[in-house]
Amino acid sequence: MVTSNAADRAAWRRIPLWAKVGVASLGIEATVAAYRDGHEWLVGVTALLARHAALVAEAVEEMPGVRHRRNEGTYLAWLDCTELELDVEPADWFLEHARVALSAGRPFRAPAHRFARLNFATTTTILEQSLDRMRRAVEQR
Repeated sequence: MVTSNAADRAAWRRIPLWAKVGVASLGIEATVAAYRDGHEWLVGVTALLARHAALVAEAVEEMPGVRHRRNEGTYLAWLDCTELELDVEPADWFLEHARVALSAGRPFRAPAHRFARLNFATTTTILEQSLDRMRRAVEQR
């Protein structure tokens, strides 16, 4: 466990040993490698996610009835589909009409039939195709 301050270290110490055991040796090696050699990868993936966030923002501007507020520090975009006035969850609607799988908002305590979550940590090609299919689906409503 890597901590950065006394409060986090104290919180870690309060967790019972039985809840902390079971770390796999592969996980330990991967963590060490990431801290030691992962900077170049991190810079690249962060830049890609920034481009994808911009792509999502641009695409949603062209989707009638869908709104989006850009988030910081995540690869997830919350889509506000309130204006679509759906009688089903937006994730279900987009799966049926655009063949795009989103996460439903309800498990994250979003109001029914209003929100969906788009994971844009994918390839640019898949993201562009998904956003295009979503746009066409709402335009054809």
